[in-house]
Amino acid sequence: MNQADADVASRAAAWPQYQKREIIDPPIGPGDRPVLSASFDPLTTQKRPAWMVVSHEEWGLDETAEDSLGRIGRAAVPALMGSLQSPDPVLRLRAIKILGRIGPDAEAAVPKLVVSLQDPSQIVRKAAARTLGQIGPAASDAVGPLLQVMDEAPPTPGLVRPASLSE
Repeated sequence: MNQADADVASRAAAWPQYQKREIIDPPIGPGDRPVLSASFDPLTTQKRPAWMVVSHEEWGLDETAEDSLGRIGRAAVPALMGSLQSPDPVLRLRAIKILGRIGPDAEAAVPKLVVSLQDPSQIVRKAAARTLGQIGPAASDAVGPLLQVMDEAPPTPGLVRPASLSE
Protein backbone atom coordinates (compact mmCIF):
# COMPACT_ATOMS: atom_id res chain seq x y z
CA MET A 1 0.00 0.00 0.00
CA ASN A 2 1.48 3.36 -1.01
CA GLN A 3 1.42 6.46 1.20
CA ALA A 4 -1.64 7.96 -0.53
CA ASP A 5 -3.65 4.77 0.08
CA ALA A 6 -2.44 4.57 3.67
CA ASP A 7 -3.61 8.15 4.23
CA VAL A 8 -7.02 7.44 2.70
CA ALA A 9 -7.41 4.25 4.73
CA SER A 10 -6.46 5.92 8.01
CA ARG A 11 -8.74 8.90 7.40
CA ALA A 12 -11.62 6.67 6.33
CA ALA A 13 -11.11 4.58 9.48
CA ALA A 14 -12.01 7.69 11.47
CA TRP A 15 -15.58 7.13 10.26
CA PRO A 16 -16.38 3.63 11.57
CA GLN A 17 -20.06 3.77 10.64
CA TYR A 18 -19.09 4.83 7.13
CA GLN A 19 -16.73 1.89 6.88
CA LYS A 20 -19.41 -0.52 8.07
CA ARG A 21 -21.87 0.75 5.50
CA GLU A 22 -19.47 0.08 2.67
CA ILE A 23 -19.55 -3.64 3.35
CA ILE A 24 -23.05 -4.06 1.94
CA ASP A 25 -25.65 -1.93 0.20
CA PRO A 26 -28.57 -1.23 -0.27
CA PRO A 27 -30.55 -0.67 2.96
CA ILE A 28 -33.00 -3.30 4.21
CA GLY A 29 -35.80 -0.85 4.85
CA PRO A 30 -36.46 2.87 5.05
CA GLY A 31 -33.74 4.47 7.13
CA ASP A 32 -31.98 1.22 8.08
CA ARG A 33 -28.94 -0.40 6.59
CA PRO A 34 -27.35 -3.80 7.09
CA VAL A 35 -23.75 -3.89 8.17
CA LEU A 36 -21.30 -6.67 8.73
CA SER A 37 -19.68 -6.92 12.12
CA ALA A 38 -17.48 -9.52 13.68
CA SER A 39 -18.78 -11.80 16.40
CA PHE A 40 -16.85 -14.31 18.43
CA ASP A 41 -17.65 -17.96 17.93
CA PRO A 42 -16.95 -19.66 21.30
CA LEU A 43 -16.89 -23.11 19.70
CA THR A 44 -14.09 -22.37 17.25
CA THR A 45 -12.51 -19.40 19.11
CA GLN A 46 -12.50 -17.52 15.80
CA LYS A 47 -14.24 -14.43 14.59
CA ARG A 48 -17.12 -14.91 12.20
CA PRO A 49 -19.38 -12.45 10.40
CA ALA A 50 -22.68 -11.52 12.00
CA TRP A 51 -25.44 -9.34 10.56
CA MET A 52 -26.95 -6.40 12.37
CA VAL A 53 -29.02 -3.43 11.30
CA VAL A 54 -27.87 0.08 12.14
CA SER A 55 -30.74 2.54 12.32
CA HIS A 56 -30.57 5.91 10.62
CA GLU A 57 -30.88 7.37 14.12
CA GLU A 58 -27.26 6.27 14.74
CA TRP A 59 -25.87 7.95 11.63
CA GLY A 60 -23.67 11.02 11.82
CA LEU A 61 -24.52 14.17 9.93
CA ASP A 62 -22.08 13.22 7.15
CA GLU A 63 -23.75 9.83 6.69
CA THR A 64 -27.17 11.44 6.59
CA ALA A 65 -25.93 13.84 3.91
CA GLU A 66 -24.51 10.91 1.89
CA ASP A 67 -27.82 9.08 2.09
CA SER A 68 -29.70 12.21 1.05
CA LEU A 69 -27.43 12.84 -1.94
CA GLY A 70 -27.94 9.25 -3.05
CA ARG A 71 -31.70 9.62 -2.79
CA ILE A 72 -31.69 12.96 -4.59
CA GLY A 73 -30.20 11.06 -7.49
CA ARG A 74 -29.64 12.64 -10.89
CA ALA A 75 -29.93 16.20 -9.57
CA ALA A 76 -26.95 15.61 -7.25
CA VAL A 77 -24.68 14.25 -9.99
CA PRO A 78 -23.17 17.60 -11.12
CA ALA A 79 -22.15 18.52 -7.56
CA LEU A 80 -20.74 15.03 -6.97
CA MET A 81 -18.77 15.29 -10.22
CA GLY A 82 -17.27 18.50 -8.85
CA SER A 83 -16.22 16.62 -5.70
CA LEU A 84 -14.21 14.22 -7.88
CA GLN A 85 -11.81 17.14 -8.46
CA SER A 86 -11.17 17.62 -4.72
CA PRO A 87 -7.61 17.33 -3.42
CA ASP A 88 -9.08 15.29 -0.53
CA PRO A 89 -9.06 11.58 -1.50
CA VAL A 90 -11.67 10.72 1.15
CA LEU A 91 -14.09 13.25 -0.34
CA ARG A 92 -13.41 11.81 -3.81
CA LEU A 93 -14.04 8.32 -2.46
CA ARG A 94 -17.30 9.30 -0.81
CA ALA A 95 -18.54 11.10 -3.95
CA ILE A 96 -17.73 8.05 -6.08
CA LYS A 97 -19.60 5.72 -3.75
CA ILE A 98 -22.66 8.01 -3.75
CA LEU A 99 -22.58 8.03 -7.57
CA GLY A 100 -22.64 4.23 -7.39
CA ARG A 101 -25.77 4.35 -5.25
CA ILE A 102 -27.40 6.64 -7.79
CA GLY A 103 -26.69 4.01 -10.43
CA PRO A 104 -27.77 4.50 -14.06
CA ASP A 105 -28.96 8.04 -13.33
CA ALA A 106 -25.29 8.96 -12.76
CA GLU A 107 -24.48 8.37 -16.44
CA ALA A 108 -23.23 11.96 -16.85
CA ALA A 109 -20.39 11.16 -14.41
CA VAL A 110 -18.96 8.34 -16.53
CA PRO A 111 -16.19 10.46 -18.17
CA LYS A 112 -15.06 11.77 -14.76
CA LEU A 113 -15.17 8.26 -13.29
CA VAL A 114 -13.01 7.01 -16.15
CA VAL A 115 -10.47 9.70 -15.21
CA SER A 116 -10.75 8.48 -11.59
CA LEU A 117 -9.46 5.10 -12.74
CA GLN A 118 -6.07 6.87 -12.82
CA ASP A 119 -6.41 8.45 -9.33
CA PRO A 120 -3.23 8.38 -7.18
CA SER A 121 -5.18 6.40 -4.56
CA GLN A 122 -5.76 2.72 -5.30
CA ILE A 123 -8.81 2.83 -3.02
CA VAL A 124 -10.34 5.61 -5.12
CA ARG A 125 -9.46 3.77 -8.38
CA LYS A 126 -11.12 0.59 -7.13
CA ALA A 127 -14.26 2.49 -6.06
CA ALA A 128 -14.42 4.17 -9.49
CA ALA A 129 -14.25 0.80 -11.24
CA ARG A 130 -17.02 -0.59 -9.05
CA THR A 131 -19.19 2.49 -9.52
CA LEU A 132 -18.90 2.26 -13.30
CA GLY A 133 -20.32 -1.25 -13.00
CA GLN A 134 -23.13 0.00 -10.77
CA ILE A 135 -24.05 2.56 -13.42
CA GLY A 136 -24.44 -0.39 -15.76
CA PRO A 137 -24.93 -0.29 -19.54
CA ALA A 138 -25.02 3.51 -19.44
CA ALA A 139 -21.28 3.31 -18.64
CA SER A 140 -20.43 1.39 -21.82
CA ASP A 141 -17.84 4.05 -22.74
CA ALA A 142 -15.81 2.77 -19.77
CA VAL A 143 -15.34 -0.76 -21.16
CA GLY A 144 -12.02 0.03 -22.86
CA PRO A 145 -10.52 1.90 -19.89
CA LEU A 146 -11.68 -0.86 -17.51
CA LEU A 147 -10.07 -3.52 -19.69
CA GLN A 148 -6.87 -1.46 -19.70
CA VAL A 149 -6.96 -1.24 -15.88
CA MET A 150 -7.51 -4.97 -15.67
CA ASP A 151 -4.56 -5.58 -17.99
CA GLU A 152 -2.19 -3.13 -16.25
CA ALA A 153 -3.09 -3.78 -12.61
CA PRO A 154 -0.87 -6.11 -10.61
CA PRO A 155 -2.53 -9.49 -10.12
CA THR A 156 -4.65 -10.00 -7.05
CA PRO A 157 -2.62 -11.77 -4.34
CA GLY A 158 -3.36 -15.47 -4.44
CA LEU A 159 -4.64 -15.34 -8.01
CA VAL A 160 -2.53 -17.56 -10.22
CA ARG A 161 -2.72 -17.01 -13.95
CA PRO A 162 -2.34 -20.28 -15.87
CA ALA A 163 0.66 -20.29 -18.21
CA SER A 164 -1.62 -20.85 -21.20
CA LEU A 165 -3.42 -17.55 -20.48
CA SER A 166 -0.30 -15.47 -19.93
CA GLU A 167 1.17 -16.20 -23.35
